Amino acid sequence: MPMPKYRNTETGLTGRFRVRRQAFSGLSILQVEVSVKRSRYPLDSSNDDIKTMTDWRNATYEEAIRIQIDYGG
Repeated sequence: MPMPKYRNTETGLTGRFRVRRQAFSGLSILQVEVSVKRSRYPLDSSNDDIKTMTDWRNATYEEAIRIQIDYGG
């Protein structure tokens, strides 16, 4: 029997950010760390598979502006 798929639900920002360099154009990309609740899909599988972890994703325009305002020097 195949394993059920994972469902990742973003629960919020952790407050950490980093900047990475885009490979093709060399532009700087702002990334934010998010809390993710990872569970199996469909929901009838056991609840022991629910985990909370962190992941990085590219920041939205609003998040990038907010970070620049809060941490701007």
